[in-house]
Amino acid sequence: EQSLRSREQGAGSRESQVFSTEDFSTASSLKFREDGTYLITGGLGDLGLLVAQWMVEKGAKQLVLASRGDPSPTAKETITQLNNSGATVRVMSGDVSQPAQVAAILQDIETALPPLKGIIHAAGVLDDGVLKQLTWERFAKVMNPKVKGAWNLHTLTQDYSLDFFILFSSAASLLGSPGQANHVTANTFLDTLAHYRRSQGLPALSINWGVWSEIGAAAKRQVNRLGVGAIAPNQGIQILEQLMSESLTQVGIIPINWAKFLAVDNYLPFFANFRQKTVRKSDNSSNFLQQLQNIPPEEKRNYLRDHIRLEISQVLGFNPSDINMATGFFDLGMDSLTSMELKNRLQNGFGCTLPSTVAFDYPTGEALVNYLATEVLKINQETVPSPEKDNTEKLSQNDIADLLAQELLEIKGGDQ
Repeated sequence: EQSLRSREQGAGSRESQVFSTEDFSTASSLKFREDGTYLITGGLGDLGLLVAQWMVEKGAKQLVLASRGDPSPTAKETITQLNNSGATVRVMSGDVSQPAQVAAILQDIETALPPLKGIIHAAGVLDDGVLKQLTWERFAKVMNPKVKGAWNLHTLTQDYSLDFFILFSSAASLLGSPGQANHVTANTFLDTLAHYRRSQGLPALSINWGVWSEIGAAAKRQVNRLGVGAIAPNQGIQILEQLMSESLTQVGIIPINWAKFLAVDNYLPFFANFRQKTVRKSDNSSNFLQQLQNIPPEEKRNYLRDHIRLEISQVLGFNPSDINMATGFFDLGMDSLTSMELKNRLQNGFGCTLPSTVAFDYPTGEALVNYLATEVLKINQETVPSPEKDNTEKLSQNDIADLLAQELLEIKGGDQ
């Protein structure tokens, strides 16, 4: 696997490069100052605590973990271990989206601790949903800790002599992410703020992290994008350590199997520099109808079935051979977001508009094949059985919308 790194080059321009994960294996001499204090927002989260442990191992003696909530039993145990190791780790309660509360934290540091020398802004929450259901309240929920929090930290520490100001952004603002418009927006602001700070002569680094395995809210979400892996905690910390020794403004860290990834997503302009001549867009979409016309009538249905199986596998991140066409989509792990992705992929391939609830109306691979064969492609209409529907066909559009909303609530609940 390789990591995509998109870095600043010159004044305002950027270059994109590909690095092997081995490029981050070099031992670093990084040491944190014993006479300085370091602030981690979102410090009681899994990722914040992992960073805190690493910083203490690298010589930090004074850490402040800022969080809106109280530490969990696991967090308390970790903090106790760090304090017993010779560091002083303090938990300060505060909402970083509120300027007064950030100012209070900074005042407490100034009064009782050594000078603040570094900030890692790792606060953030998720609240995913299809765009039509993302109200402003749901946008604000995700944007406040990242956008307002980062801006408050920026404005209130502009006169501080900081060694670093690190923003934990997301790969979503580089690659996009279905159902995460609010998350993409929030992290795009972090990326832009890093460039703005650097233009003002202030330290800044925005890291567009991919999904970390085992820890963090994003790790609880299914990674459906074919070819995209997860970052192991020890590997992520090793990468963070090396990045802090480099002069970068923004960098994306995403484990990617390029052969698999570009076979699906190489049509996106962003990946023009990564596309290789040997990797071509699959014929499964734009050329599907043309190929279908050349298939003997008795083979058209099987060809369609193979195509649908492949599309389902790419949406869910499985091998096609793992897809049982008689198993319900949601039993396979599909949710409302990925059902919309499947619908969009099929629309692109067939050059037509499909119902938004098509995966609910025809909830198995075989049911979907029957529907597409008879109603959309008109394949062997006289010999194909009537499409199999589940009982959602008896529901109103409002009822269908309620089902979609319930699916999204279940996804949201899994991210808490």
